[in-house]
Amino acid sequence: MGYSCHLLVVVRDLADSANAKYSKEAAKSYLLRFLTSVANMIGDDERAYRYEFSTDMLIVRETPFPARYGRQGLFASKTAGVRDILMFSEAGITGFPNSRIAGYAAPDGYEFINMAAGRIGAGQYDASKYYCIARTIEGAPKTVKIISTSSSLSSPTEIKTYDEVQPMLMNANTRIVTTKLNGNAYYDYDNKIYHWAMTGVDPVVPAEGAKPDITLPDGEQIMDICTNAVPSTSSAVVDDDQLLIATYNPTATGRKPGSLYVYSLKTMEKVKEYGKARQVLSHLGISPRRRGCALKRQRRTLCQ
Repeated sequence: MGYSCHLLVVVRDLADSANAKYSKEAAKSYLLRFLTSVANMIGDDERAYRYEFSTDMLIVRETPFPARYGRQGLFASKTAGVRDILMFSEAGITGFPNSRIAGYAAPDGYEFINMAAGRIGAGQYDASKYYCIARTIEGAPKTVKIISTSSSLSSPTEIKTYDEVQPMLMNANTRIVTTKLNGNAYYDYDNKIYHWAMTGVDPVVPAEGAKPDITLPDGEQIMDICTNAVPSTSSAVVDDDQLLIATYNPTATGRKPGSLYVYSLKTMEKVKEYGKARQVLSHLGISPRRRGCALKRQRRTLCQ
């Protein structure tokens, strides 16, 4: 059985040598924090797994809905932070609040398209909520519902219902991140970045014809995105004012196919572009020597 890691992914070219051993999703992915003690994974059998590095133990987590897609919710204040793992399918969403397992089913006649996590803290846009996008399975035009729930997937509230006049520029494979700078959720679609004003007065998902915030060069395939937010229990917290975009370009010549683009979320202008693995690891604060040990460890444990 293969396992698809749905933790934050960064450097595509570091995973080239693992392609033959990893499942389709994992072959496109690698973990941002190589020495993490726990990995939450989705199996090819659409079940949830938790791998404990310290004990070399793989634990099955029985979920109320199939686990097809994975997300991370970053809830961070100025003094504390935590990453919540979410798994979902068209039928329902599964969360793991406080080590429990919670589920939320799609409304009758609807299927989930995607979801995002709000933020908590003292900021204007902080909210300890999940925002879910559901769309009718049948009919034309289809109807879209934007629904918010608590961070434990309870107390659902319908925020907006509207007809999908133009096809939305989002699907279940779209990766979504939020920021404390504003109420937007930023996400990838094709080789572009869009924003969804999920906490705004009109949280309609961008549809065909919408202008992207960022357009990457032709040939760049976005593998994952994240902000530079760092959950911390100390008073030193990195402002999530940058968007990191990891890409893979199979047609690249004269360089490795993986790149990292860094954009300012304040101006949406490019800050830096890295085309070498060493440059990327340096930007992330990971030494090459530490990277090598971690990669060997992951190949030994995750590929068995």
